[in-house]
Amino acid sequence: MELFRNEVFAAKKVDRLGGISITPPRLGWVFFFSATLILLIMTGLALFGRYSRTEKIVGRLIPLAGQANVVAPQASGETVAEVLVSEGDQVMIGQPLVRVSSQRSSASSSDTGKLISAQITSKLQQLKASVESQQRLSVLKEHDLRDRIELLRARIAMLTLQIKNQDIRYKAANALYEKLRTKASGLVSGYQLAQQYDTALQQKSLTQDVRNQRLQAMLELNQSEAELIQLPHITDERIVALNVQIADVENEKAENEQRRSQVIHASIDGIVVNVLAHPGMAVDEASQLMVILPRNSKLVAELWAPSSAVGLLQVGKPVDISYDAFPAARYGRQRGKIISISTNTVSALEIGRILGSAQPSSGYRVIVAIDDASSSSFLRRFAEKPGMTLTAKVDVETRSLIDWMLRPFALQSLGSDEKATP
Repeated sequence: MELFRNEVFAAKKVDRLGGISITPPRLGWVFFFSATLILLIMTGLALFGRYSRTEKIVGRLIPLAGQANVVAPQASGETVAEVLVSEGDQVMIGQPLVRVSSQRSSASSSDTGKLISAQITSKLQQLKASVESQQRLSVLKEHDLRDRIELLRARIAMLTLQIKNQDIRYKAANALYEKLRTKASGLVSGYQLAQQYDTALQQKSLTQDVRNQRLQAMLELNQSEAELIQLPHITDERIVALNVQIADVENEKAENEQRRSQVIHASIDGIVVNVLAHPGMAVDEASQLMVILPRNSKLVAELWAPSSAVGLLQVGKPVDISYDAFPAARYGRQRGKIISISTNTVSALEIGRILGSAQPSSGYRVIVAIDDASSSSFLRRFAEKPGMTLTAKVDVETRSLIDWMLRPFALQSLGSDEKATP
């Protein structure tokens, strides 16, 4: 019988060479905690992180009440002769702004329009002189007719008296002839009787001549009185005809002057800005000469959102605005809010004409109210000018990262369910 068990001897054999233990390295704990931290961060980002989709939209500054772009399509092909206003001037509706001219020349004259204008002016002066001459002639003829009427009336009165006296002579000569013929036929010879008869006939003939003269004078009197009555009407007709010619010539002169020199007037009351016109500038249908802003009109940003972004825009959404002429990295940005979104699209060609550069696609008009308190005094002073081009950044969509990562699988699952539905 042994004093110790076999297990004791076996344990003693192991302990003779010493104990063995595995010690983990210290760097492993660093990797373990780092991986755990990264996992926690990624989990936090997936759960609480947000993904924002930003859209850049081009546009420009415009007055909220609108603006008047001064153009001259009717003066296409002409040249600016004189600019009558300056930047910042206040103008009233109808005030002259720009004078454009179209000087034409020929082989014999350096300015055909000026030569035509001189000829028209000379013709106009001749017609006006004819009107004055006609009026003077009418007055003179009226005086002449009145004098002639007075003379004819006096002559008729004299001839009437002469007829009366001549009747007396004729009656006396005829009475003497009758007396000699009836009562003194034996006392006078036949020759004397015939002589007395001839005297009576002469007196009768003289009486008839005087009557004819009075009749002729009365006819002339009636004619003169009729001419006097008709004279004002005839004069008026001639003057009216001359005035019609004068009106035609004045119209021709106005058209010639319009071709030579045309004045562009202000269409609204306001302040003149963006004066692009200068003497010698060639004018065409698309030439903008200047802009008139209504008084006390607030500036807003006019954006042209593409179709891919307009569906995600909402009224009241904040907007960050930077001006192309003033880099945002140096001068900062302005904040604003969307106040209106149009429902009709505008063609890319029209947007390009408005912004002055070609656009890739059509867009929707978006109006943004600018918060002046969010910008520097430099931007408020120099950048806020009508027509200033700008770029706006809008956060059109914000989602959590986990939604962004799982959305494709959700859409794929939804599509599979729709296909499986009979």
